[in-house]
Amino acid sequence: MRKIFVVLTVVLLGVAFAGTAPFVSVAGPNDADTAHWQHYNDGDDDMAACIVDDGDEYSMGDKTWLYNTDAIDLTDAVSAWFGFAYTLDTADEGDFFAVYAVDFEPTSDDFDPDAETPLAVYDTNEGSWTDEAFDLEDLTGESEVYVVFYWESDNSGVADGVRVNDAMVGSWDGESYDWTQILRWDEDHHAYGPGEEVNLDLSDGAGGFLAVDFHYDDGGWDWWAEVDQVVVSDDTRADLLTEDFESWPPTDWTIVVLESYGWVRNDTCYRSNYAGGDGFCADADSDYWYAGVNTRLISPPIDCSGSTTVDLDFVASYNDISTGSGDYFEVLLGVALESVDLEDEFDDLSAWTAVDLGEYSNVEHTTWGGIKAQF
Repeated sequence: MRKIFVVLTVVLLGVAFAGTAPFVSVAGPNDADTAHWQHYNDGDDDMAACIVDDGDEYSMGDKTWLYNTDAIDLTDAVSAWFGFAYTLDTADEGDFFAVYAVDFEPTSDDFDPDAETPLAVYDTNEGSWTDEAFDLEDLTGESEVYVVFYWESDNSGVADGVRVNDAMVGSWDGESYDWTQILRWDEDHHAYGPGEEVNLDLSDGAGGFLAVDFHYDDGGWDWWAEVDQVVVSDDTRADLLTEDFESWPPTDWTIVVLESYGWVRNDTCYRSNYAGGDGFCADADSDYWYAGVNTRLISPPIDCSGSTTVDLDFVASYNDISTGSGDYFEVLLGVALESVDLEDEFDDLSAWTAVDLGEYSNVEHTTWGGIKAQF
């Protein structure tokens, strides 16, 4: 048997290969042979996708992520959430899509997906657009927040991959509400007891935070309004808030005095508890103060994020001086007024930064300084 050993050494100097592409494309940022995050249009809609240039599928050995270029400031947020829609078509379970939220800029040097805990990992195909949402409570108070769409594929098979659309980050400062009147009385309601049992639907606030406001305005002169036995419950019948006003002021409730006097406990005004009977109740009492009572009694924020329907139950007594005289008692529903910190339908990727660390066919960077062949 004859063996021939051939050693070929090639030294690249200056422009020796100027204008000539290497015969295998090596990895690099947005390398043409590895999939990376790009703007994509399927003929009907714009979106972000991990695909090879000028194609609609991913490659082998992809490792790439996309994050919002401008940091999201959640310094004043008491709640925050992250949502998006996606589809997924993979060749096998070695190819997957993951999402993260971090409090630092996830550059190629600083972000290690194996060292961070993802919000979710997806390796099961999903042909229909699917909406996802995640609580970012752990990142409230942070001044720089980034969300990350991450894609990785192995070296076996390719498919359409992941598509992402309708990305959104929202937050709430714990104080801003959109208020809607859900009850108004300007005539007597069980003025001297027993209190009237009231049930109101708060379902417009389901899925987030809400609050309840009991507002009394004497219109210049009136008698009183009393409230007791407040219960907010959801479709599981879990009590999300209960208050019987035995202690005053009620814990975490807010009393707003718009004129001279506000809500007090009924014994302050030597008023009987006409609303609830036994014990104490909340009392806005123009008869005791001789007018000047315009006041709100606002519940603490109520977390209804896991609720489909929400109900308010309470008992109340209202003594009206005369219909149409300007005095009234009302109940308002406050739905948390969230700010939109990021919203993108991916008409382009101008708001995002892409990082591509893919390796096409496992070929490493090389100086092409030496090639050896054996025959």
